[in-house]
Amino acid sequence: MKNFIATIALTWLVLGGHVSALKPGQAIPNHYIVQHHSDLSADDVKKIETLLRAPANRHATFKPKGILKKYDIGGFKGYHVELDPMAVPALQKSNLIKQMQPDAVVSISSPITLPDPLPMHITKRDDGSVPANIRRIPTYTWGQSRLSHRRPKEPDFVYEAGGSTAYVIDTGIRTTHVEFAANHSFSGSRAVWGMNFIDGSPDTDENGHGTHCAGTIGGSTKGIAPLTELVAVKVFDAQGNGPWSGVLAGLSWVVEHARANGRVGRAVVNMSLGGGRWSVIEEAVTAAVNAGVAVVVAAGNAGQPVNTTSPAACPDAITVGAIDGSDLRCPWSNYGVGLDFFAPGADIDSAWCGSDTDYRTESGTSMAAPHVAGLVAYLMQQYGPHTPLQMRERLNSFGTMNMVQDAKDSSNAIVYNGNGAYLTEAAA
Repeated sequence: MKNFIATIALTWLVLGGHVSALKPGQAIPNHYIVQHHSDLSADDVKKIETLLRAPANRHATFKPKGILKKYDIGGFKGYHVELDPMAVPALQKSNLIKQMQPDAVVSISSPITLPDPLPMHITKRDDGSVPANIRRIPTYTWGQSRLSHRRPKEPDFVYEAGGSTAYVIDTGIRTTHVEFAANHSFSGSRAVWGMNFIDGSPDTDENGHGTHCAGTIGGSTKGIAPLTELVAVKVFDAQGNGPWSGVLAGLSWVVEHARANGRVGRAVVNMSLGGGRWSVIEEAVTAAVNAGVAVVVAAGNAGQPVNTTSPAACPDAITVGAIDGSDLRCPWSNYGVGLDFFAPGADIDSAWCGSDTDYRTESGTSMAAPHVAGLVAYLMQQYGPHTPLQMRERLNSFGTMNMVQDAKDSSNAIVYNGNGAYLTEAAA
């Protein structure tokens, strides 16, 4: 399925007491993201907040709500606001404000239908040895196998036991799914609920996209890091729709949660989402990375240069394109300078939201990114805390190079888990 949050979506929102249909490319009326400079004094911040709360026309029938949400993502400081359009020009001229952009809605795009993958089984490492702490699982995907071998089409998946924390900013997670059942490291489900930013929606996945991504990251039979903890951060509804302001709120919550729970350097964020270029989200991702949280994003499914979409164009994100089982870049996968790694993205079988035993095969860069997020979680367990830069360097050091066909100026590297070994730079 072409499950990549790629377009401004047609959805229904209640705005100012009226129901409005938003067409692709349209902004949410009267809603803005305001980013101020991060080094402002407390007095200057109060000045901004006063401006954002003050109505432009006290006699107007439309009474904007002003500040709806504050953001604090490391060096990214800002607000989600509802404003009278007459107030916008003055705010844009303020030397206290770094940038101001309309909020907009993004959505999951249409599916890609591909043939079913072949079944596989576990054997050994490339060198014939078996790791002492090896885990064997009854069923899994070709994507797991690809990440545990230098060559494509090997009939096994080998990994060493390990896990950490992965935040999934998406449609939520069906936390009761059998893929996330307790193991020797967790007394309850390894998938837990973090935060829900969709008003009126239940704390579960009503769409399936987030559960699928979580299963690839850390499912017990489908995941790259089968022992990792998974945290659901819901920013999209049952139709896969949600505003950029909600994505920012989710990322802000993740950074705050990681700091408060000692997970900085031990956690990764998966963001299988995006749209046109939107500098605010790129600034926020950079701030999260600078705060010590690794961020993995999908490259996009438009078959275009990766610098046409956000957050994939953010240089501080780990941007992932999709390959098929023959190491060919999927024709719909974005490409080019700024794409950091390739990972399996065609015919990926993973958990789904219909029941606790529901599975579905999907295709897209939304499916490729969780392979890398899972690998980041896996390597953090094996080696301990990493800064995002250290993790990027480790992924580069261990990557399988020059195997992708039709990479189109992308970094020609397929991520690799070391086939269950405790890797060292010397061995790589």
